[in-house]
Amino acid sequence: MKNFVRMILIILMVLVIPSIGITQSKSYNGSQHNFISQGNKIETNFVTSDNNGRLSWDGTNERFSTSETFRFDGDVTLGGTNTVSGDTTISGVLSNTGGSLTPMVSHPDDDATITLSSAQSGKLHIIPDLDADTVFTLPTAAAGIYYRIIYGGEAADAHDWQFDTESDTNFYQGGFVELDTDGNTVVLEAPNGSSNSIVNIFTPAPGTNIIMYCDGTNWFLSGTVHSDTADGVTWADQP
Repeated sequence: MKNFVRMILIILMVLVIPSIGITQSKSYNGSQHNFISQGNKIETNFVTSDNNGRLSWDGTNERFSTSETFRFDGDVTLGGTNTVSGDTTISGVLSNTGGSLTPMVSHPDDDATITLSSAQSGKLHIIPDLDADTVFTLPTAAAGIYYRIIYGGEAADAHDWQFDTESDTNFYQGGFVELDTDGNTVVLEAPNGSSNSIVNIFTPAPGTNIIMYCDGTNWFLSGTVHSDTADGVTWADQP
């Protein structure tokens, strides 16, 4: 009978305990911190790791693959070189004391059409002195897409840029300040704010620096266009 009861208890331990989670504790710097292990999910209010990327508690080192889920409650400090892949959500204030590097996208000078992607959002785009007029097609509108675009030539380009949202529903708002470099005039260039979904920038010169931000529907513009063309910026609806 005792053996039977013992067998039942063992079965319950195997089947039930993994599903409800096991809490293990580890003391760091005199403080006790809990690790709750449930399947391949680790929840903790404190994490430490060695140089091999292994979490440690109760004297046991464990390595976890990128398919596993980690939830960190409280402050988390990352040192050295760290790589985070996939979608990552950070709630609260992100403090960066080490500076940051801005990825750059360098566009070719001989493509008549270039399609910008959402994966290029948040990057600095450098457009060289072009060999032909170029149409830049913006990606499907999505909240948070952001581009900063500068002209990378040393003299005024002889060719033009066009940025197209491909739908009058996704019209432009905001605008640019245009400096007419040969007429030495400053002009405010703004779309109609209701349907203009194409913007043309003619013969951009050094100093041209614009940003584009999408709120999920519309594209908001700001920046400066340097051009020796009297009307260096024009607007249009879809043809």
